[in-house]
Amino acid sequence: HSCIFATSHDVWDSFTATAATHAIDILQLNNPRIQVFTGTCGSLTAIPCNFFYQTIGDTSRATVSGLTPGTTYRVKVFSSNFNTNNRLQIAVQTPFVAPNDVCSNAAVLPVSGNSCAPQRISFRGAAPDDVSHPSCVWTGGQDQDIWYAITPANSRLKVKFGQADGLTTWSKRMALYSGICNNRTRIVGAVSDSFSISGLTTGATYYLRVSKSSGNLRDSIGELCPFVPDAVPYDECSHAAVLQV
Repeated sequence: HSCIFATSHDVWDSFTATAATHAIDILQLNNPRIQVFTGTCGSLTAIPCNFFYQTIGDTSRATVSGLTPGTTYRVKVFSSNFNTNNRLQIAVQTPFVAPNDVCSNAAVLPVSGNSCAPQRISFRGAAPDDVSHPSCVWTGGQDQDIWYAITPANSRLKVKFGQADGLTTWSKRMALYSGICNNRTRIVGAVSDSFSISGLTTGATYYLRVSKSSGNLRDSIGELCPFVPDAVPYDECSHAAVLQV
């Protein structure tokens, strides 16, 4: 996992991890690149650049997961806009992590009968699944995602997804999976505002991945509305209409 950096125009810092996830904040430096290493100077090993990048005002944040508490990491920061007159600041903190940030910690989402009753959800502390940036380049447009577990009491399900308070700054996506978290099958995917599905197994657990991009760090509240839609005549093979010849 190597990155091609210039031989100059970079700075180094180090920190000792106290948790599995830390946020590295870089202030007052445009378009930074960052790489994190284990080992000692002269014998460094780069960790994969699977970072979640956010821009918060004049702060660029890389959230780094999979760290080992007690291990010292060395951080290399580079930017094509960096010069000897730059006065940047680097801070490492332990961020809040959404409780349902991964499938294995999916929150239970109740189905609200036959009518839509919006339930508030929060993307605060959510990071994307399986991000990868082999070149360690700062990127935008990453999805934050959170997970919910749905156990339907009916074979039909409809889910609506929107921002709270009528905002429309997000790009939204939903996917529904059957199976278990580490061996799941997508049965609905790449939808934005709503989807309907029939033929579900009552009493089985399905996993709903809800994601959004755009917006900003403080724009984190959405609404989900899972409910049982009205049956549509002739929607199922078992209810096929009889045609007169």
